[in-house]
Amino acid sequence: MKMVVLLSALAGSASAVFAQGTLPAYPLESEIRFEVWNGTSWGGTVNASPGQQVEYRVVMSYTGPRTDLLGLGNSRYQVTFSNADNAGPSRDTPVAFPGDGTSTYTQNMLTAAEGASGGALSRYGRVTFGGVGQTAAFMNRLRVLSHGGGAAQNGAPDGSWLRISGEGSTQWPADALPGVQQSAATNLINRGIAATQSVWGGGGSLNTYFVGGVQNLVVFRHAIRLSDLDAQRVMTITTFQGMLNRFGNNEDDRRYISWHDSTALGFGTYRTAVAIVPATIVIPTPGVFVLLSVSGVFAASRRRR
Repeated sequence: MKMVVLLSALAGSASAVFAQGTLPAYPLESEIRFEVWNGTSWGGTVNASPGQQVEYRVVMSYTGPRTDLLGLGNSRYQVTFSNADNAGPSRDTPVAFPGDGTSTYTQNMLTAAEGASGGALSRYGRVTFGGVGQTAAFMNRLRVLSHGGGAAQNGAPDGSWLRISGEGSTQWPADALPGVQQSAATNLINRGIAATQSVWGGGGSLNTYFVGGVQNLVVFRHAIRLSDLDAQRVMTITTFQGMLNRFGNNEDDRRYISWHDSTALGFGTYRTAVAIVPATIVIPTPGVFVLLSVSGVFAASRRRR
């Protein structure tokens, strides 16, 4: 049974986000799902050993009743890893992105086939969405930041975290930004990872890069190499509601993913609230693997008797 997490415990409840006024909540009709590769298929959890590289991806879906939506419009998110070993000596290490620090959107834009693949890739980054319109540097120069575990917490929750965002987002985005003129805080969200597309290109022509469909859209593909830490732990890969898109520098602090409907205007006209489905990496010690292996052999031997 999959666990849908709205991160009310960690990132503040939806009621807190909307408590500021009379704005109605967006309908909860979108999902951001994190998946890990278990060697044969994508799923919600994987057992891994210290030093292993774990492949993961981000998938977005429209989950509501509408049937007239054309495709993904506009979204922002950041990838976080809980219980990270970022103090050393070996450290958990997200794989580097191509052109880190100087990249253009073409350097970290992967194909749909690369997004579907569970094997190690020669490069990592955003998938498919953003063929045009993703030229802003802060959306393309993806960064890995550490929080806690010897690094500055910078607004992150308690614990030891790794976070992937766009350029310049050193501060962990706040859960809620009530009030007006929140330009600096909103900028932390804009400097996340973008999955955005427009229907129309230049001169009113149809955008030839537009990708249709609204379910199981792979938008990010990446991997993390675990440290050599010989200790049992569970790492959660997820994002937080405070890292999602918001309307702008005003009192509308509702977070959303937008989808293109039949009006086909801008970067998505239909906004929805978002459910977040995390993935987990269970990291036993090497000794646990040996114990499990011996137990399996013993149990098989008893069954044969």
